[in-house]
Amino acid sequence: MKNIETKEDLKKATDLALTVSMIMVKNGAEIFRAEDASEKVLRAIPEITQADSYCYPTGVFVSCEYRGKDYTMFRKISLETYNMKPVEDCNTLLRDFVNTDLSLDEALNRAQEIFNRKPASRKQITIAAAFACAFFALLFGGDFRDFFAAAIAGFTVSNVIYSLSQYSLTFFIENFIGAFLSALIAVFLNKIGFGNNVDYTVIGAIMILVPGFPITNAARDIFSNQYMSGIIGVTKALFQAFSIAAGVGIVLKVVGL
Repeated sequence: MKNIETKEDLKKATDLALTVSMIMVKNGAEIFRAEDASEKVLRAIPEITQADSYCYPTGVFVSCEYRGKDYTMFRKISLETYNMKPVEDCNTLLRDFVNTDLSLDEALNRAQEIFNRKPASRKQITIAAAFACAFFALLFGGDFRDFFAAAIAGFTVSNVIYSLSQYSLTFFIENFIGAFLSALIAVFLNKIGFGNNVDYTVIGAIMILVPGFPITNAARDIFSNQYMSGIIGVTKALFQAFSIAAGVGIVLKVVGL
């Protein structure tokens, strides 16, 4: 049953709406998608006559009208990672809630389970980063020596970035250090003959830092009339790109490449 009769039921409904939006935002979904998710939850409940949501990269607002009164809730949130699995599971939950007889309590429990799910382990992240960097080196024209050099650089940098994330550093500092180390390791491996072309190794190694996902999401938000979140995303992506360029550029300038 999706009907609500008490303010306690209303609290559960708004909690569900907030939770699905927070899942979207913290896992890297577009802002317009996060807003649409919470509004779908509230509009599936007959007693709620008006539902609105406003999301941005650091917070979620949900407002609804119930029995002639307006209720608004807010939660602060931040992007943690780009992980489409929780977003996919959240979309499945929304379809079940809107189109089936899934109860409010069951939906809220599922949403909280998705929200509290542990992220990928350090081992999984670093191994995936190593493979990604290695194959990007090949994709851009490197040979198998560059493949292994980029894998080593990507594995090392991913470990360092994972450790730095525990200290609440800004994304600019993390990306700068990651790019600096990527270039430094690439140059070192090529100097000792492990890699063949420093350019391909560097390009492969920094690909895990390149803000492709943020700039794509920002563009989609702008196209969906979410101008504020879109501009925020574009600005952040530009600063990320600048920090990567600065980190790599300093190393290449010092070693004379």
